[in-house]
Amino acid sequence: MSNNYKDLILLVYFNTVKASYSYMEIGNNFGFDKQQILLVIERFQSEGLLIFDKHYKLSEKSIELLKEHGLYEINYYDSFEITSVIGNKQMDLDEVYVPVGFMKKIK
Repeated sequence: MSNNYKDLILLVYFNTVKASYSYMEIGNNFGFDKQQILLVIERFQSEGLLIFDKHYKLSEKSIELLKEHGLYEINYYDSFEITSVIGNKQMDLDEVYVPVGFMKKIK
C-alpha cells in the first residue's frame, strides 16, 4: 500500500460502515467514478487489505495499518470534513492533492 491518505481514509470508511458501504457514496465522497472504485477495491484485495466474505471487509493487515496510523477507532462520519478533504473535482488515482492554502503553511 502506498500509505496514500485517500487509501487510509477509504479504509476508515470501510471500517466504519462495515457491510453498509455504498459505491455511490464512495464515488461522491472520494471523487471516483465506478471504474476507479472497482480498481481501488481490486488493488486493496491484491494487497491483502480487503477480503470478500459475502461483502467486502477489512483484513487483519488493514486493521493493523489503521492502528499503526491511529485511525482504527476513528468514525468516518464524525472525523472528516469531506468537502475540504476531497472537493468536487474528480482526481486521477495517481494525482497528488494539494490542500487550499498549503503553501501559506510551509512558508
